[in-house]
Amino acid sequence: MLIFEPSSLYNAESEPPANAGATDIDRAVVRRAGTDVTLVAYGGTLRVAQAAADALVTDGIEAEVIDLRTLRPLDEKTLLDSVTRTHRLVVVDEGWRSVGIAAEIAARAAEYGY
Repeated sequence: MLIFEPSSLYNAESEPPANAGATDIDRAVVRRAGTDVTLVAYGGTLRVAQAAADALVTDGIEAEVIDLRTLRPLDEKTLLDSVTRTHRLVVVDEGWRSVGIAAEIAARAAEYGY
């Protein structure tokens, strides 16, 4: 088991939704619908992706934000369905450029011709 502990979230605060309950962490979730670009993030980078999507609105760009929630299993279907709609992909990741999750996601999108 690998646990990510982004220090940038230490002072972050939020309240769980009123309907919080069991969560299917094997599947990604669309946190923001969009039509122009897919932003993929997980963990601490989700807030960065959401802030980027908010900023893009001022330029008339509607970004879809995908929260992977887990990396294994990687919810390839949700990811590729989004890229099929937007035709553009940005992976928000703090990891290594090579041999990281961003490279894997980009490779899978390229493999399927998106």
